[in-house]
Amino acid sequence: MDDLITKLHASGLFDRDWYCATYADVAQTGLDPMWHFVKYGLDLGRAPGPGFDPGFYLARYPDVASGDITPLRHYLFHGQAEGRFPTPAAAQTHDGMTRVRRLQAELWGGLEDSAATGLMDLVNTPDLPDQVRFEAGCQLAFWRDYSGDAAGAEALLHRLGGLPPRYSRASFRQIPLATLYARRGARQAARAALQAILPEDQGSDQVLALANLENDAGKLDLINGLYAPRGLAQLTRRDAAALLSLGNLTATGCPARPAEGPLVSVIMPVFRAARTIRAAIASLQAQTHTDLEIIVVDDASDDDTFQIVSDLAKEDPRIRPIRQAVNGGAYAARNRGLSEARGEIITTHDADDWSHPQKIALQLDALAQDSGLVGVIAHWARVAPPFQITTNWRLGPSLLQWSHSSFLFHRIVADRLGGWDEVRVSGDMDYIWRCEAAFGAASVRRILPDLPLAFALDDTSSLTRNPLTHIQTSYRGLRHYYREICRFWQHEAPGGLTPDQQAEKRAMLPPAMLPGQSGTQQVDLLLRGDFCDRAVIAQMARQIEAAPSQTIALSHVPDPDLTQRQTGYAMQFDMGLFALLRRGTVSIACPEKATEASETLTLRGRDLAADHRAEAAQAHPPQP
Repeated sequence: MDDLITKLHASGLFDRDWYCATYADVAQTGLDPMWHFVKYGLDLGRAPGPGFDPGFYLARYPDVASGDITPLRHYLFHGQAEGRFPTPAAAQTHDGMTRVRRLQAELWGGLEDSAATGLMDLVNTPDLPDQVRFEAGCQLAFWRDYSGDAAGAEALLHRLGGLPPRYSRASFRQIPLATLYARRGARQAARAALQAILPEDQGSDQVLALANLENDAGKLDLINGLYAPRGLAQLTRRDAAALLSLGNLTATGCPARPAEGPLVSVIMPVFRAARTIRAAIASLQAQTHTDLEIIVVDDASDDDTFQIVSDLAKEDPRIRPIRQAVNGGAYAARNRGLSEARGEIITTHDADDWSHPQKIALQLDALAQDSGLVGVIAHWARVAPPFQITTNWRLGPSLLQWSHSSFLFHRIVADRLGGWDEVRVSGDMDYIWRCEAAFGAASVRRILPDLPLAFALDDTSSLTRNPLTHIQTSYRGLRHYYREICRFWQHEAPGGLTPDQQAEKRAMLPPAMLPGQSGTQQVDLLLRGDFCDRAVIAQMARQIEAAPSQTIALSHVPDPDLTQRQTGYAMQFDMGLFALLRRGTVSIACPEKATEASETLTLRGRDLAADHRAEAAQAHPPQP
């Protein structure tokens, strides 16, 4: 009994006042309420407080009802760790949020009509938990704005203002609302929205959003307010007479640390970066951890980039300029830099980023403090010229994001995993996933999530904004295909890929994922269908088996009627797909319009199920 009392105390589920008010006989016994509950209430099927409903628990989990353990004891000692729900409200919230997450993946993944309707239905259902309605409304608002309906997004966020303050004054609503206000020039309304955020929900994102409403001096004051409590260097303009920009940014009050190891190799791939390269390198030269080698790999630029880097190298021997003979993409350039790196620690840096002078030192400190870590990642803010902090590619509550390119890791990672996939986009994300798969999820840490240790240029001409490689294709398109192929190989070979497996993985990639390729291909047969649908994948397999000599391309076409769909960040493909992609005659059609096929078939799981039922009826007709 003592172990139960200890667990119950720690859980916070026992509410003394509620128990006494709910069960009037407790006061008549003169016993301590908790002692009464443990000695008598449990056997009577009573609840310890509003946070646990024993009747619901038994009804939802028949295995508990058939056992010889009380519901509460089962929950405290087993069920909580297993993810079971203590009350109907908790289950309803979980189920509702699971539906929101699925609809969110479908919304961005090509099923915008049905998903938008589904989210709006959740908003319009008053019996659902407020959290579910709120999240559904916000996600739909973010989509509306991305789709060009800023007024519709603002109207929906206004409507969510009718929810309790826990939601209506949350930064998750207020920051996007303020962004929409500021975008149309209503700066006073934007400021009011940000200032209305609940005190317990205020943080760095709110500060950065407020900074966007200030002049350059006020902007720097607010940003520096994030660094000051930690005694970090303050930002200032290099030229006080010029506008604040990444090229006009420096820091003061940051003495260099003693020049002692470890040597950090910073790999910087560059291509046509003459406008930004000086500022990016200057931010590395100013690092307080001075034991660096700055390996700048020029990817056959046709502007003055390499000459600028070469001139800078004459003044600072830590800069090592390397020039690729042929343009091969950023990840091929990174791998060239990795082959030249001498450091015990390795990191990367983009040619249009600016890093706080203490960034690398802070990352090294975090890495040194935990022997279980093999890598750390810092956070950054994206900046549209001249210095407007953005919420990245879509409306949202976050102006701070973790930075893939800041990944700083021990050399043992590269020794085990090799280099980056030489793809057009997302190779840095895959490298982090591979590291976590090989060394454990806790081996990589995202540090200081409330501090922008770097600023990145939010450039509309970058690969993240190109329609084929846009970050939105993480949900449907090139990045999504790559994401799912990476997920398969992390499952297949979590410890790292052999050279043969690396070749297999590369062969699976959509042609457009490789630098210099557009995705154009000619095939005998194009098979279209929902890659999440096992029945569709099975039918694709039959089509491929029936035509072993044909070249076949596969295209993911989401089916709005598919009810059994796994989603994480995005839709997850059925694992059977990857067995098909291992065949030399099968490829991915992306973009589909770049694939020319002699024949095209669109497969739907519901049609296949009907066909199978008809075939079964013909094979086994009912007996008279």
